[in-house]
Parts: sequence; C-alpha cells; structure tokens
Amino acid sequence: MAQGDTAALLKSIRGHTQLPTAQITFDNATTLEIATEELYSYLLPTLLQERQEFWTGAQGRYTIALQEGVGVYPIRPRAAGMKIRSARLLDIVGTPTPLATYELEDVNKWVQDSGYPSGLVLEGGSFRLFPTPRGLAGWSVEVQTYLRPAALVESIRCAVVNNILPVPAGQTSVQVLINADNMDLISGVGTLDIVRSTPPFEGVAVNAALTDAINMGGSSYQLIFAGTFDVAEGDYVCLPDTAPVVQAPLEWHPLLALKVAARQLASVGDTEMASVKAAELKEKEAKVGIVIRPRREDAGRKVGNGTSKWRSGWPSTW
Repeated sequence: MAQGDTAALLKSIRGHTQLPTAQITFDNATTLEIATEELYSYLLPTLLQERQEFWTGAQGRYTIALQEGVGVYPIRPRAAGMKIRSARLLDIVGTPTPLATYELEDVNKWVQDSGYPSGLVLEGGSFRLFPTPRGLAGWSVEVQTYLRPAALVESIRCAVVNNILPVPAGQTSVQVLINADNMDLISGVGTLDIVRSTPPFEGVAVNAALTDAINMGGSSYQLIFAGTFDVAEGDYVCLPDTAPVVQAPLEWHPLLALKVAARQLASVGDTEMASVKAAELKEKEAKVGIVIRPRREDAGRKVGNGTSKWRSGWPSTW
C-alpha cells in the first residue's frame, strides 16, 4: 500500500463503513467501481468548478493537422465532459493564434469565408472550425482539454516499472513483472497508459503504442513503446484509461473515501451512519477547499506606487 493508491483508498473506505470483511456485497472490484463513479460524478465536477486548472497537463493537449476543405475534427474520448479548455491555430512554423468559441446560430452572421479559421463551434464529440480551412498546408490546430481521470483498479492489475532500459531514439523501454493478474497488458491490447506513482499521479503517457514485449526470463518483461516519455522507476503501466491511483490532489482522496462510504452505508440500510458520513464530508469539503483556492497565492494582487497611473490595480503577475 502506497500513499494515494487504491489500496489506501479501500482501507479508508472500510475504516468508515466498518462493514464485515467477510461480506461479499462490496468486494474490492465493486468498491472501486463505485469509487470510479463518484470520482466522475462528484470529485471531477467539484474540482472543475474551482477553475484551478486541474487535469490540463500535456497529456490532455493534442495537435491535429488541418486538411484542405475539412472543417470538422474530433474531440478525444478522454476529454472530461467532451469539453475543450482552449484551442489555438498553429501556422507552419508553430506560431499560435487563439481560436474563439462561437455559437452556431451566430457564426454565419459575421464570420468571413476567408479560409483562415478564427474560431470553432462544438458539435457533439467534435468541433467545427469557422471558416473552413483552405490553403493552409502544414498548419494545425492545438486543442487543450481536461483529461478525465482514469478508472480505478487494484495495483495488481498494473505493472510497476522497476528499470528503464536503453533503446534507440524515439522509443521508450521499461522493465516490468508480468504475472497472471496483469497478463492482459501484453495480450495484444496495442496501447497502454503509463501513470506516475507519486502525487499528483498524472499520466506520463496516454494510449502509448506498445511495439514489443520481450521476455527477459521468468516473469520479467521488457516493454518497448513508440515515442519518448518521461518514465520513472515506480511508475505504473496499465490498460488504457485505468490506474491504481486516484488522479486528483492528495488532499481530496479522503473526501472520495467518505463519499463512497456514505453510499455503501445507505445501500445496506444504515441510514443513520450514512448521514453522519455525509455531514462529515460537507465539513471537510469546506476545509480542504481552502488548500486549493487559489492555487497561486500571488494572483490578483495589486501593484504600483502612490503616484503611478497604474495604481488602479493590475495583477502583479504581469
């Protein structure tokens, strides 16, 4: 059991519920399924509404090459809520231009069909550039999303990186132990996730292409991935969209445990204790919120001197 992993989460949940260990209603797999549901329906929206830029790292950012006369492009499935945080048009040398977000009913009123996109409209699981790109060979659009946290699994379902192995440029190779519990990692899946084992438990690689799995003797395997990733010993290699850690600030893990415990207690008819845990959750929400709000302490402070025309107060971060 390590800090922030699902074993610690399960222990915390059981400490709150005090349900008999022999009961079969809530085994580890079922409890983690419930925890994943609460991660998505409670913790994710709670933290997103704080607007403190969680889950906006490099793994939630991707670039799509523009195609002549094509205006519609996909939002990646791992984007939380199929939302786009921001988008930029990149010219042939990578110079960015921010793209606005338009409302569909307004876009045709004032967007000129110049072939040079100035914004986008969201359409289901895609976005449409306006105007449609034309004559922009070598250009691309960079999309920043909120990367949805991975579904929770036990650590035995993943492999732990115990060595980084040398490979040619453009590849990443790690040594892991494969056994009956995680054999599906090398059973033709094609892509895997690599997840950091230390806070904030971010994705090191999402849907990394596994090009080879070489047995090094016994249960030791060399996994070779296409692409270069900042892998560290102790990181987890997992099936896509799964992780043995809660990919959220560590301070919020106890709240997830309380939320799951309250739900389990209610489901077995212990409404009194479920109410107690729900009240405890509310109390802790207010306290833990102070830790992350705001994440940057100097944001919005006023600068200037007594005679400056800027004394009206621009942020000191300029």
